[in-house]
Amino acid sequence: GGGTNNAVGFARLGLKTGFIGIVGTDNNGYSVISDLKKEGVDFLGVMKEGKTGYSVILTGKKDRTILAYKGVNNNPKEKDLNLRGTKAKWIYASTMMGDSLKASQEIMSKFKRAKTKIGINISLYLAKLGIKKIEKIVALADVIILNLEEAETLTEKKHVEEMFHFFSSYTKAKIVITNGPYTIYA
Repeated sequence: GGGTNNAVGFARLGLKTGFIGIVGTDNNGYSVISDLKKEGVDFLGVMKEGKTGYSVILTGKKDRTILAYKGVNNNPKEKDLNLRGTKAKWIYASTMMGDSLKASQEIMSKFKRAKTKIGINISLYLAKLGIKKIEKIVALADVIILNLEEAETLTEKKHVEEMFHFFSSYTKAKIVITNGPYTIYA
């Protein structure tokens, strides 16, 4: 999913990269770990009894649909991840849902206290929760990436300038708003 895809992308850019997350003890879990290793990504996560999450992406001419099975990676708890001694200049958190949202906030808080920079991706799921539900995570971030639809949903604004003004009330993070093949706003 988002975490592994981003980790591979960062590694391909030449950055020393690790993946913190949970995979199942099924064949998919072993495959994920093997693929990360081939891509030069250190697996810093854990294997947990159960099935690894996966997604199927159905593409159309102008849109796509993602069918997702979350598996054991959907409900990480900080105690499930052995982060003691883990040092990083940056961490990047992709889509967080349900219990993983709370765990991510706890993990980000610890890294932030250690002076680690934090990048997050705000999914449509998080945007629909509203700023009050994600305000603490937004405040921890140094970089926030979201697409135009997510930005419109979260801010309830239609103009990019108004969106940036909205964010300035909640964070000092650099905001990046993508818009498919069109202009990226930052």
